[in-house]
Amino acid sequence: MGRTAAGVRAIRLEKGDHVVGAVALKRTTTTILIATENGYGKRSEVSEYRVSHRGGKGIYTVNATDKTGKMIAIKEVLETDDIVIVTLQGMVIRQDATEIRLSGRNTQGVRLIRLDEGDRIADIAVVTPEDDEQNGSPEKDEKPASPDSNGKGGSTRQEKIIRRKEKA
Repeated sequence: MGRTAAGVRAIRLEKGDHVVGAVALKRTTTTILIATENGYGKRSEVSEYRVSHRGGKGIYTVNATDKTGKMIAIKEVLETDDIVIVTLQGMVIRQDATEIRLSGRNTQGVRLIRLDEGDRIADIAVVTPEDDEQNGSPEKDEKPASPDSNGKGGSTRQEKIIRRKEKA
């Protein structure tokens, strides 16, 4: 392709559709994690997805309903990874990837997080064991920091995760 080339069409989208994400698979022992805006998600085996060529229509990967909401994230995860879920109202949880059961490709999934009224999932992140050791993250059973001199709570693990996300 030359300098003025426009590239090739990766996917043909219907009116109102948009691309949420793409996963470049690095390992064959991995699973695909899907999250929807209303707190649902699932893990699916890579073997459930067919290989698509350029200009295709895509592959159904989640049964999106009013209950589950629209798909907001797709990630590659291993059994040893942890998942961090952040909501629009600032709630953050961390859970093992194995806590999310394997489901079929075109299913709605299971509840990942219980949301307050009007809250939605903003994003999810995958934390690998190597990331945990390099960044010096606190242990899972660490207690929140004691209040500081202003009477406000000290910096907790959840606040640190949010701050890291804001910096990125």
